[in-house]
Amino acid sequence: MILNEIIIVPELTIDINCDLGEIPHNETPHHIQLLEFISSCNIATGFHAGDPHTIFKTIEKALQCGVSIGVHPSYPDKSGFGRVSINMSSD
Repeated sequence: MILNEIIIVPELTIDINCDLGEIPHNETPHHIQLLEFISSCNIATGFHAGDPHTIFKTIEKALQCGVSIGVHPSYPDKSGFGRVSINMSSD
């Protein structure tokens, strides 16, 4: 028997997120183009990768694209990719 009923499926959204700002912008400018296809990003802010210019360019483009911004903090440890614990002052 076939029932004539309407099934209502709630609208689903998926947050597509990328870690960005880890590679200097001048080395891989195509990474910043990902912002046109994602809904949120985590930007490397611990100087374990990237540089201040890359951070600011990524923020600027994310704002232009309406992409939510989060941070990807780390220790300032490039050789350990920010994972090696470093004693630091709160300043």
